[in-house]
Parts: sequence; C-alpha cells; structure tokens
Amino acid sequence: MASRVSTGLMIGAVIATAAAAALIERAGGQTEREQRPLASSGDARGVLAARRYLEERGTSVEVLLADSARRARDAGVTLILGPEQRVLSRAEVGRLMQAARRGASVVVFAPDTEPLEQLQPALARKWKVETVRRRGEVPVEVVPGRDPSELVVPWLADPLFGGGQRFHARVRRGIAAEAFQPIAGTGETPVVLRRPYHEGWLYLVSTPSLLENHRIDLGDNLHLLEGLAAIAGGRPVHFDDEHHQPPVITTGSLLRHPAVLGAALQGLTAVILLLLALGRRFGPVRPLVADARRSALEYVESLAALYRRSHQEQALCEATYRELRQTLWRRHGISAGLPLAEAAERFQQRTGLPPEVFLEAAGACLHPRPDLLQAVRAVATLEARLHTRSMA
Repeated sequence: MASRVSTGLMIGAVIATAAAAALIERAGGQTEREQRPLASSGDARGVLAARRYLEERGTSVEVLLADSARRARDAGVTLILGPEQRVLSRAEVGRLMQAARRGASVVVFAPDTEPLEQLQPALARKWKVETVRRRGEVPVEVVPGRDPSELVVPWLADPLFGGGQRFHARVRRGIAAEAFQPIAGTGETPVVLRRPYHEGWLYLVSTPSLLENHRIDLGDNLHLLEGLAAIAGGRPVHFDDEHHQPPVITTGSLLRHPAVLGAALQGLTAVILLLLALGRRFGPVRPLVADARRSALEYVESLAALYRRSHQEQALCEATYRELRQTLWRRHGISAGLPLAEAAERFQQRTGLPPEVFLEAAGACLHPRPDLLQAVRAVATLEARLHTRSMA
C-alpha cells in the first residue's frame, strides 16, 4: 500500500513540476522582453517628452518603479499610463482612492491593446468600468509623417484640459463607468471620464496616446500637460512605471499562480485515482473464501468411524500391520517374515530411527483390543518420519 501511495505522489509531483517549469520558462521569456519604462522611453509610444516638458516648466516629477499606489498620497497627480504588464491589486486600487479622498488626483489611462476589464480586473470591478464601441462619425486629422489621429474634444469644461479644444489621440474604443461623468470624446464615443471623490478627483481615459511622444506636439495635447500641472497644485506629478514592469517571480507568487494551482489539483486528482484503482477498497473487510477441501486427518477419522461401525477393527488393524510390513520390505528390505523384535532391530539399522517408533506402530495394530484410529495414526506417523528421513 505504501509503495502505491509513493507512486501516486510521484505522479502528482511530476505533473506539478512540469507546470511550474513551464510557468518559470514563460516568466523568463517575459523578463527577456521587458519593456523600457514609459516615462524614460523616447520611442513613439513612450512619454519621455511629456515628462521633460513638465520638468522644464518647474513641475516636480517622479518616476516610480515600486509602491506607486502607496505613494499616491504624497502626489498632486498620479498618472497610470496603460498598465499591461502587472495587475493592480484590490489593495492598490484602494490606496489610489484613499489618495483621492485626501485631495490628490488619479488619472488612469486604459491600455490600447486589450479592454481594461481584461488587463486590470480589480480596477474595472471597483470602478465598474465598461468598454464601449466607437459610436457616431469620428473626426480624423492626418498630419504628414504621422499616424492618423482621432480628434478628442471637450464636452464639459475641466481644469485637466488646460484650455485646449482639439486633442490628437488614437481611439480604438470608448469607455464608461458607473458614477463617472463623460467630459470629452470623439464623435459620440466617450474618451475622458471624471468623478469627484471627496477632496480629490478620479479620471479615466480610454487611451494613453494623448501623452505619447508621437503625438505630444499635435493639436492641443501640450495643453493637457498644462492642465496636469495646474491640478497638481504645486505638488509632485507621479508617473507610474511600476505596472509596466514584468511581475517579479517569487516562490509565493509562483505557488499562487493559477497554472501551478491547476497543476497541483491535477496531481492530487491523479493520486486519488491511483489509490482508488490500486489500493484497498473502502468498506468492511471481506472474509477469505473458505477452503472446501477436507484434510487428510478428517478423511482418516471418517474412514475409522466407518470401520468401527462395521465391528471389524481387529481384522482391519491386522491388515494395516501387514501393509506396514510390506512397505518396509519394498522400501528398506526388511523381510515381512521376521519376528517383531528382529524386525525392530533391522528397522533401526536400515532407517536410522529408534526401534520404539516401529514397535509403537506394531503394538497399536496387534493390541488384543485394538483402536483402529490409533493404529492408523501410528502407522501414518511412522511413514511420515520415514519419508522425511529419505528426503533429508
């Protein structure tokens, strides 16, 4: 039973190890493809130009690679730009809202690649975010040498816009959220939402392209930076680059990963199935099948009882003695005509057994009032000892 349990545990361990190895390999691949932080990236999709612009205008700017949600309370504005690599936890979302409660502004730009509900489920559930399709005729403006841009125009006045009226962006989808008010859009598609939250503000933007290097100098996009500096009120503007870094793979996070949990469940299932297939069944112990055959002793006792009822024990004992003498003659050359004492002496010489063994069997057979069962037992015991002696 122990060997079966060990085999089952080994199978489960192999499955879990294979899944964990695949996950580690996948995590290693993500590290190799690690993106540069957006706030320090000068490529088309980075926001280095926006960061430099704010710094040149005297706004304090910090780029955070860790604890961005926890430090949001120290900032005037926290910018979360299209977080894709790392998921905002429920605790982090709560800290961002606590920062807004104390007077900070939090601006979340949804990723362009996938809907926010898929990439940031905790944030989407907490703020009840819903992605919407583009509606109505979308105005597009083409600048030579640049990708076509959708024009985003304010629907309501807000300090975030810094007085701008025509913002260039790449709008693939709109956004809606409970308790948030649409304040800008393209065509009939809402792009920018706001929500007053105690002393601060929460903003949702459907695309981070408004601040990208590729479009920062188009239209009134620089006015958006002026608006961010204004609502910061002299406090720092934080660029969150923490959630653009691949997640750190630790033992704890690895064990909590759905792939590893699934592998562990499969391994446990394999162990249970193996034990059920090869192990002892549950329930009461079933009795062994009784051996229906009768022993030789039972046969002899039954035959002796039969002979007793025939009242021929004397003749049967004599016949048993004659058969014994014939057996000794055939196997050991002890003549059946020798007297009892001489036959006992010859028995000792030929077999190496004490003469008393022979005399006991002979006496049981030749007794004046013999007991057939006792006589047969004595002869059977003698033959058994002879057989054991010959085998040795």
